[in-house]
Amino acid sequence: MELSINTDFIKATGDVEPPLRLIHEAGFENIHWCHHWLGDYIYSNSEIKKIKKLLKTYQLSLFDLHAPHGIIRDWCSGSEFLRKSGESLLLNRIEMTHELGGRAIVLHTNIARLSGRTKRRNLRGIKTLENLEQRCQKLGIKIALENHFKNNGESSFYDLETIFSHFSSDYIGLCWDSGHSNIVTGGIDKIQNFTDRLYVLHLNGNNSMRDEHLPIGRGSVDWDKVARIIAESPYDGVLTQEVSMDANVSPLEYLGDVRDQGSLFAEKVERLRAQ
Repeated sequence: MELSINTDFIKATGDVEPPLRLIHEAGFENIHWCHHWLGDYIYSNSEIKKIKKLLKTYQLSLFDLHAPHGIIRDWCSGSEFLRKSGESLLLNRIEMTHELGGRAIVLHTNIARLSGRTKRRNLRGIKTLENLEQRCQKLGIKIALENHFKNNGESSFYDLETIFSHFSSDYIGLCWDSGHSNIVTGGIDKIQNFTDRLYVLHLNGNNSMRDEHLPIGRGSVDWDKVARIIAESPYDGVLTQEVSMDANVSPLEYLGDVRDQGSLFAEKVERLRAQ
């Protein structure tokens, strides 16, 4: 399995060339684009062309892109104007992913607004996804919904099941964030119900209390179980770590450790598959 890492391992805004250069120097070949994942930022065509050139310069391939969790542009909004604005924001990232050669965008389900508390709120989000389906199919881009959690530790599995029931697995799938599932009681076990839709992996650890984004092998995550679930699934993509850098080490030292842990984990998955 090839390795990948998020572009915002230091921060999610600013000049992206320095982190791309570091990712290349650390020996990675793939990236998860995570810049501007929070907010309403729209990339211009000129920015996308510049990023495409940088990826070529640093010999990096984009596997997936984290769609923005809009603050104002809300794809689930009760205001039709704001819902359409959120839809346009997602379309910007769909076309950006296609231009950069990726295969999926990762999308939060906006669980505070799409939790099923009212049927109408669910339908607003469903409407956005219905409107985007034809464009995604034409460009060959899939939408991977990310498992998440609420502040009380409740999971977003209801949201995932609700949306999956409306769409084909050829269009809507799962981004498994191992750290998020570790915060939810029984979260890792519940993921096994969705592995047939597994498009994207965002592997990271924590100690089950907060979203720490630690490298593979760290925290209280049952990494042996995570490896076994991946090995038994039909997943055929890269192994992505979505991590936040420890400020006490140099970036290259940190990335080297993340890469080494990823390589060991990938070997474990491959051994399990061979069995």
